[in-house]
Amino acid sequence: MKKNVWDIVLTTSNTFFSDLTVSAPLSISENDTVIMQANLLADSTDLMESMLCWDYEHAAYAAIDKYLNSTDWSFIFSHSITVEN
Repeated sequence: MKKNVWDIVLTTSNTFFSDLTVSAPLSISENDTVIMQANLLADSTDLMESMLCWDYEHAAYAAIDKYLNSTDWSFIFSHSITVEN
């Protein structure tokens, strides 16, 4: 069987992406990995002021750990029939 690659990138310029390569699939995926170089620049040097960023350094990791440990994962996954559930 002949292998085909069918990927579409919608863009307003043919210079936004370059150096497209097709590589082997990741893990057990049946799909090849498409790698490309993004040639995009930010309009402003004040990008951090307008961007929402997660503050991982000050996250409440103890509260996250407590919440995740209090979840009955066996019960949740035993009632999941498909990935959509």
